[in-house]
Amino acid sequence: MPRIKRFDHVGVTVQDLDQMTAFFVGLGLEIEGRTFVEGNSIYIVTAIPNSRSEMVMLKTPEWGRR
Repeated sequence: MPRIKRFDHVGVTVQDLDQMTAFFVGLGLEIEGRTFVEGNSIYIVTAIPNSRSEMVMLKTPEWGRR
């Protein structure tokens, strides 16, 4: 069976961002940043006018050592 060598981006919609962030940090991921996204860029993804989304960027500990 082929093995996954890497992946670069995964988006997951969750109900409780803090709880899920703690879960992934508990698995060994590191927080790279946290921000809000709004305006046209989030509208393109959600098709909801005047929406705002909060997101957390996580990385593996070896992310910069590829």
